[in-house]
Amino acid sequence: MKKRSFLIFACGEGGSSYGFILEGWECSGAIDYDGDILEWHRKNMPDAPVHQLDLNTVKVETIILLCGLVDAVVITCPCQGISAAGLFDPFDSRNATLLRCIRMLRYLKPKSVLIENVSGIKKGRMNTFYWIVMEELLQLSDLYVFDDRILNALHYLTPQRRERWFCMMFRRDLEITPSWPTPNLEAAESFRIRNILPHYEHLTYGFHNKDKTRLEKILMPGDFLPTLTATPNVRIPDGRNLPIHEKAMAFGLPPTWLHPENEALANTMIGNMVAVPMAQALAKHIHLLLDQAGA
Repeated sequence: MKKRSFLIFACGEGGSSYGFILEGWECSGAIDYDGDILEWHRKNMPDAPVHQLDLNTVKVETIILLCGLVDAVVITCPCQGISAAGLFDPFDSRNATLLRCIRMLRYLKPKSVLIENVSGIKKGRMNTFYWIVMEELLQLSDLYVFDDRILNALHYLTPQRRERWFCMMFRRDLEITPSWPTPNLEAAESFRIRNILPHYEHLTYGFHNKDKTRLEKILMPGDFLPTLTATPNVRIPDGRNLPIHEKAMAFGLPPTWLHPENEALANTMIGNMVAVPMAQALAKHIHLLLDQAGA
């Protein structure tokens, strides 16, 4: 297989980066505005160059100078304005970062693009912002073809029910039709709590109802692990939060992955990332489509 390069916007701790690297991609640059989080990206993937830049103001020329031209651009912009943490506000100022990243594609002209965000982007009043994003993508329809859908991480070898929204794009001159990796429904059956965390008799799952009232549900060994978020929402029988190394395992991170000592920061970094097996499946699929097209 041809060695391919990728650039990632709003890389965070690096779940997407790691998934692409596991599939043989070379990271030409990982960009984020948060220097503290970038430091952990660097510690866990020292061969991936990191750049602390504001994606709302950085010039495209600067990105090209630092990272060069790449086969793929991965966009994993912050979700706070789109998720419950941002009260589902279509006009939250933090949402503008995603729109500017899309606009930069016209000048970067990668062969392929993968955009990711929370599944809530297509739900309720956030659907307004979803159509704003679609309008930005349609502005690029002379250069790119695209397709989007919500995928469940459980179907891509990840032991938790975690849905994310993805959009896949290819340059029109490559004549590639976007498609999606086949879900592995059979493997998902092996990801019940008794299979991945057998030492717990049960877990407690905290969530909020429509009235913002916090409720708790008991998860038994035969249940699937629910969506794990930036906020600790699963507790073990003694009342403590699910340990960070076990939460990391549910995102597909290896035992050697380094975490901050600050539990709140570690939870935020992991909870915001794309599950590694899901990123790896998409990286493999995009690589295959590019190879088949001789691109």
